[in-house]
Amino acid sequence: MLLKNLERQGIDLSFDGDLIYLDVTNRYIGINTKYPNVALDVVGSANVTSNLFVGGTVQVGNLYTLPTSLPAPGQILVASGGPGPSPTFWAGGLPLGTTRRRKYVFEVDSLLGYGNADVIVSIGVSSIIYGLTVSRPVKVEVFSTRAMDEPNPYTFIATPDHLTDDGTVILNDGSSFQSRQYSIWANLEDPPEMNVYMKITSLDSYLAGDPVRVEVFYFPAVTDQGAHMDVVIELPTPAYIGKMVYNVNDNKIYVFGPTGWFPLLQAS
Repeated sequence: MLLKNLERQGIDLSFDGDLIYLDVTNRYIGINTKYPNVALDVVGSANVTSNLFVGGTVQVGNLYTLPTSLPAPGQILVASGGPGPSPTFWAGGLPLGTTRRRKYVFEVDSLLGYGNADVIVSIGVSSIIYGLTVSRPVKVEVFSTRAMDEPNPYTFIATPDHLTDDGTVILNDGSSFQSRQYSIWANLEDPPEMNVYMKITSLDSYLAGDPVRVEVFYFPAVTDQGAHMDVVIELPTPAYIGKMVYNVNDNKIYVFGPTGWFPLLQAS
C-alpha cells in the first residue's frame, strides 16, 4: 500500500517482486529471492553489527561446517591449559593425512636477566621436528624426561640473525651448511607421556623483559597417530597441564587444565 510494487501472490506477499518475499504458509522470509527455503533466506551478503546468536550447526558456504558441540573422536580438540592459549589434542581415532603437519605455538614472558623457564610441550610421545623458531636470542634445550637430566639434549642457540633452527649451521666466518633436516623429540618416560620438556634460557639481559614466542613445526611420528592417555578408575592427583585420561567410571575423556580436570567429550 505504501510501495507501488507491493503485490499479493495468493496469501503470500512480495515487495518489488523479490526484494522482500513473505511465504505465509511456511512462515519463511526471502530477501532477493521469491523462493525462500528456510525461515530467513538471504541471497547476498549480510552485515551484522552486533551479536549473532546461533543455536545449531553453522555452515559457511560450501567449505566448512563449524560444530557447536565437542568434536567426535578423530578430530582436533582445542582446550585451555598448557603453555599456549590453545594447545590441541587428538581425541581418539587416526588423524587425517591433510592434518599430519602441525604447529605448536606458545609464549614465555617470565625470563628475567639471564634466567630460564621450564615448559611442558604437549606434541605427543614422539614427533619429527623440521623447524623451530624463536622471536629473540635464547637457548632452547629439549629433554625426553621430566627430570631434565639428560647429558646431551637437543640444543638450539639462537642469534639475532639466526632465529630458526632448520638444520643450518652458521660458522664463525659467516658461511653455513645444512647438517640435518629433521630432529626427533621423544618422551622416554615409562609409561610414555604425550610431552617433552623444554628449558628456555635468556642470552641477553637487555632483552629479558621481552616475551619469547616459540613456534615448533612437526609431524607426529608413525607410532603416535592416536591419542595417548591413561585408563583410570578415578581422576589422578597430582597431574600436569595437558594430561589426558579416560575414566571408565563415567565413560569420559578428561584433560587437566589450569583449574583442574574437565571432560572433553563422551567416549564412544
